[in-house]
Amino acid sequence: MIYSSGLGLLRRVKEIGSGIKTVVVTILNANVSMEQISQMGVEDFITQPFRIEFIEDKLLKK
Repeated sequence: MIYSSGLGLLRRVKEIGSGIKTVVVTILNANVSMEQISQMGVEDFITQPFRIEFIEDKLLKK
């Protein structure tokens, strides 16, 4: 299945199982707000640009 955006994929993942933990990697923009994504049940955010150590820290905490 092909998704035109990460949000489409996120919606599908949450439809499959609301207990699936998700972390979103994003560049903040005007089209999608952090609040909108939070309402979809995202566990955490990683904003770009980022350092690999930051991602490791985020993922190991979960």
